[in-house]
Amino acid sequence: MNVKIVKLVNSEEILCDLVSQDDEVTKVKNPSLLVPHNNSVAMVPYMPFANYDKGLDIPSEQIMFVVGVRAEVEKQFKDQFNPIVSPAAKSILTPGRGPLGLAT
Repeated sequence: MNVKIVKLVNSEEILCDLVSQDDEVTKVKNPSLLVPHNNSVAMVPYMPFANYDKGLDIPSEQIMFVVGVRAEVEKQFKDQFNPIVSPAAKSILTPGRGPLGLAT
C-alpha cells in the first residue's frame, strides 16, 4: 500500500492508496476524506455512494500536490482497508485446565 494525501485544487484532501500517477491521471484506491472530529481526525469515505471498486481516476489538472502521511495515519488507514488482520501476540497461549484437571 502506498498511502498518500492528494490535495485537490478545490481544497479537498483525499487520504488514499496511490496506485499510479502520470501526466494525465492519478489512480487511487480507498479514497477517504480527513474530517476534524473533537481533538482528532476521522476518515470518512470520499463519495460514499459511488462505485469505485476498481479505483478512482483523478485528472492531473485537478491535483495541486501529493504528499506522504504521518506513520500513525498510515497505520490507521492500513488497519481500516487491509483485508488481512494480524494479531499482535505477545505471549504463547496454552490450554487451561478444567475442574477435573483435564485440558480445556
